Amino acid sequence: MQKITRLLLTRASSVSASFRRDVRDGAERQQWDDLSSIMNSVVLSSSKDRWTCDLSGDGEFKVKVIRNFIDDLFLPSSDVATRWVKFIPIKVNVFSWRARRDRLPTRVNLSRRGVLLDSHLCPLCNAAMEDVQHVFFRCDVARVVLRKICRWWDLDWQEICSFSDWDAWFLSFRLSSRLKSILEEAAFLPLVGEGLSTSQPPPHIIEDDIETHNS
Repeated sequence: MQKITRLLLTRASSVSASFRRDVRDGAERQQWDDLSSIMNSVVLSSSKDRWTCDLSGDGEFKVKVIRNFIDDLFLPSSDVATRWVKFIPIKVNVFSWRARRDRLPTRVNLSRRGVLLDSHLCPLCNAAMEDVQHVFFRCDVARVVLRKICRWWDLDWQEICSFSDWDAWFLSFRLSSRLKSILEEAAFLPLVGEGLSTSQPPPHIIEDDIETHNS
């Protein structure tokens, strides 16, 4: 420790000696004293320099720690557990999972990604912006479908505006888990068909947008 301190003092004095003139009194002297004080507080290690990873707290690099850090940073998270209904095809479950995380190519999402569209309105009702909540719950067509399903199953209809309302609606039913799954299949499949019909933009729009970006 004493050797390191003497080394820092020697370096400080050598730096001072390299100046074209001596340090003047006043503000210069105060600044130089402050710099010397900072250099005296530096403790150098005799070990070789090395890379450390501080994500786990032990300084060791682990691929799992880096992967978890990147996943938490970029992957979407949700407080609601993913719902998988075994009575419906896997592609419908995947479509529902994407819809819940707002990862469908609705007109609003396409516009956010820079795709040029003639209109952002829902092509079915032409009354509101086409986002996920509108396509599945707020559009007049979606409401008609849900009302017919409620009449079919002899259920009380209530306004549903989001997936959280949808989940709360299902939890309010006094049915067995199997009947609830079948009901969810019956209710969601027509909505998926509606979402597929509205979430795919016409091919010429995408082609024109690609040509615009390439030109």
